[in-house]
Amino acid sequence: MPSDDRTEDQAGAPFEISKTQYSREGFAAALEQTFELRLDEEQSLPLKLVALEESTVHNSGFDSFSLYFSPPEGVPPLPDNSYVLENPALGTIIMHLSATPVNTGNPQDYEYEAVFNLRKT
Repeated sequence: MPSDDRTEDQAGAPFEISKTQYSREGFAAALEQTFELRLDEEQSLPLKLVALEESTVHNSGFDSFSLYFSPPEGVPPLPDNSYVLENPALGTIIMHLSATPVNTGNPQDYEYEAVFNLRKT
């Protein structure tokens, strides 16, 4: 994704995409913070960034990592899709999220995973 590119969110509102938003360092600084996932113009779902894990596949040309978000208890998982998330420190971000099972013994428990493979500059 080009640096500082203008685009529109799901509601059609324009916003800036900054390359610094999509960095390991930026997300590491946002650990334990809440991201609001926009469901529509009036509703959002709070997700807590609970983990940042380095990828097990190493490629010197890419910075590969995954983010894990904890949803509110009792909310059914959303389908795999790209969503608009907002965070006070990082601003508005578009991210593809997949609901993945959590190893708690309860098949209802899940978290959202976002996988990043960012070309190193």
